[in-house]
Amino acid sequence: MKRFRSALPAFAFFCAVLFTAAGFVSCSPDQTSLTYPWDADPAIGFSEIPASTTTDPYFGALRTVAPDGSNSLNTNNTEWYKDAIFYHLWVPAFADSNGDGIGDLQGIIDHLDYLQNDLGVTAIWLSPIFESASTPPNLHGYDATNLYRVDPRLGSNYRLQQLIRAVHSRGMRIIFDYVPNHVSNQHPWFTKSSSGTGSLYRDWFVWKPSRPAGWTGWDSLSDFHGPVNGYYYYGLFWDGMPDLNYETQAVRKAMANILLGWLNFGFDGIRVDAVKYLYEDWSTTGSGYVDQAKTIEHWQKVRDLMDQYTGAGTAKFMVAENWTDNQANLLEYMTKDGKAGFNMTLDFPFAYAAAALNTADLNNHWQWVQSSVVPAGGWMGTFTSNHDNVVSRPITNFSGDAGKVRLQAALQLTGLGTPFIYYGNEIGMTGAVGNDINLRQPLSWNAVRTQKTDPASLLSWHRALIALRSARSSLRQGSYLLVANSGGVFAYERTLGSERTLVVMNTTAEAGDLTVNLTSTPSAVHTLFGSDNVSWTSGSSVITLNNVAGFGVRVLALEAGVTGATLINDIPYQTPPVPSFYLMGTLSDWSSGAAMAPVSGVSGLLSVSRPLNANIAYLFKFKSGGAWYGWNELGSNYDTSLAASVSGTAVNASLFQDDGSANHNIQFTPESGGAYRFLYRYTDQRWCVVQP
Repeated sequence: MKRFRSALPAFAFFCAVLFTAAGFVSCSPDQTSLTYPWDADPAIGFSEIPASTTTDPYFGALRTVAPDGSNSLNTNNTEWYKDAIFYHLWVPAFADSNGDGIGDLQGIIDHLDYLQNDLGVTAIWLSPIFESASTPPNLHGYDATNLYRVDPRLGSNYRLQQLIRAVHSRGMRIIFDYVPNHVSNQHPWFTKSSSGTGSLYRDWFVWKPSRPAGWTGWDSLSDFHGPVNGYYYYGLFWDGMPDLNYETQAVRKAMANILLGWLNFGFDGIRVDAVKYLYEDWSTTGSGYVDQAKTIEHWQKVRDLMDQYTGAGTAKFMVAENWTDNQANLLEYMTKDGKAGFNMTLDFPFAYAAAALNTADLNNHWQWVQSSVVPAGGWMGTFTSNHDNVVSRPITNFSGDAGKVRLQAALQLTGLGTPFIYYGNEIGMTGAVGNDINLRQPLSWNAVRTQKTDPASLLSWHRALIALRSARSSLRQGSYLLVANSGGVFAYERTLGSERTLVVMNTTAEAGDLTVNLTSTPSAVHTLFGSDNVSWTSGSSVITLNNVAGFGVRVLALEAGVTGATLINDIPYQTPPVPSFYLMGTLSDWSSGAAMAPVSGVSGLLSVSRPLNANIAYLFKFKSGGAWYGWNELGSNYDTSLAASVSGTAVNASLFQDDGSANHNIQFTPESGGAYRFLYRYTDQRWCVVQP
């Protein structure tokens, strides 16, 4: 804490004292009476045991569930999230209100009209906003240093209050990113814990006198770090984010009180980061770092706390980041042994299937969601990309093919689960997996302004789909029934009560007539989305949609009494131009690189040759013409089968490594000299190097 000089004016001195004592209260001439529902703890700068508490045998002394009536949005609907359409908003990249180059809370307030009226979403998920050790350009915020205070670079607690109130005044919802597994190594809890074995905070983290033999998580950073004063500490993600020790009740109590404090403050729920890693089994060196029974039981106890808000008239919810495509694993975090956990889990299987436009996998997944997840009380949150290295942003994933992007968006916005739209995807922002900063670039407001008035833009497409979903309850919570999935046609029905909605998709690039045979005869047929060009005879179960555009989508109402014009017409498919790619690095140069050329007769494959010397370590990556980033997948994306396309032999994958830098360049040391041929298939970001 800074010391304040006694020469401060009286008002400023009052604010300084208040801020110093509480660690988070912000003052300005129009907010001197603003207070927050927690008190100061001189030991670390904020409260962990509030004056008014209840006692829980697992958590210890907890603040009471007492939502702030002036900030909260009252509801007794415990399933409001099933009807929501979320916007996943990366705060430092969304809107900069003061010109310092960092998006902020005021920027969000200034653009709520865009979110609600120009796009149509009904809820917002904020990326981490609390004080952290993160630095630009990747101001990620997952390394918190103060979980009771908004990061000053993003705003203040007062500005957050204004944002929550502004969102709620529109009838929208807002949730925050709750990060329970770890804090920054600069957090006061950790600095005190690391001071010595006698610290009161020593067992808030896991310390060992030596690194356990063979213990590691998923990579070399998921291990014990140090030494610090002769001991090693556990940090699953990296040494800058030590894991909290949930075997210690004081930790459970502190993190639960932080959660309850912000929910009382007015948030409608939480997206929970890295839910799988709270407890570890130190007796094993295999999978002991993940999915322990105690971890799942913890979230069931948190769910009990969350459910208390329903009785207070402000129903909350929590959604898990459970990064897996294992169905049993996804389900047990929502329900296990008859006990409820998360209301919802983010849908990684959907993200993978949608990125490949794999309708067979998608159908199988939706069948499972309908037959297993929903009856068990669970729900899925769908996304096409996010802030992590899951899949590239849609326009990058599909190499600039807007038709495929539109089809993927339709899968998300007409399919099962609650959609989470990652900021910028609605305007076709680029971003490749590999280095997550690629996925967190500033939103282009110029592109927003251009696309708002263009009826064929991606923004207009998303806006129309969102309006459709908002208008049709069957698209939000209806059952799923596959109608067709062959011959370039993917079609399904969503039904809720008497409302029947038919979704028909052309999964090829060629325009054509699509015929579907329903399992039951519709009482009427009315076009809701896509060009109104349909052939149907009353009493028939056969419907033909005429001249559907390549990768086009049509949505029809199948019940009587529906009126109104179609929301948007078909958009003719245009084959995207072959993108420009360059081989960058020390084997050419880092400024312009070596241009890659299409391989004749092989769709999507590019090639360039470079003369290399033996036993010299070269660095390289592939770069697209319109972006500064490169693709650097070194595992499954190295595809030796590509060499056969040019009748060559692939270099052994073991000769390629990550150079360990922040840019994750590819390092290659040839065993012999000669002209090596570099291949890159931009349609799926796979690559290969062919021997001389």
